[in-house]
Amino acid sequence: MTDFESAPQQKLSVPEAIAKLREIQHSLSALVFSLHANIEALDEDSDVQDSLLDLQREAELRECSLEEEVKRLHGDVKAVKDLLGAEPEKKTSDSD
Repeated sequence: MTDFESAPQQKLSVPEAIAKLREIQHSLSALVFSLHANIEALDEDSDVQDSLLDLQREAELRECSLEEEVKRLHGDVKAVKDLLGAEPEKKTSDSD
């Protein structure tokens, strides 16, 4: 609640009213300055968020690429083992 809402209505002289209006104007100016600073900070955070999203997309693409490469390498290892006549590895979980 603001000062004028909580205080009983009283008649102010013109100089008092001007002083009160200047206080209100100063408070509103400070509020506008603060809001502009907050908006600027949010805009900067937005840029950071966009950068993070770009990095996440790049990481996901790299992950897919690496998964494909691992699958290819597993295939290559299996092919080499087959060429060398190695027996397929038995999983140790079968003996548990």
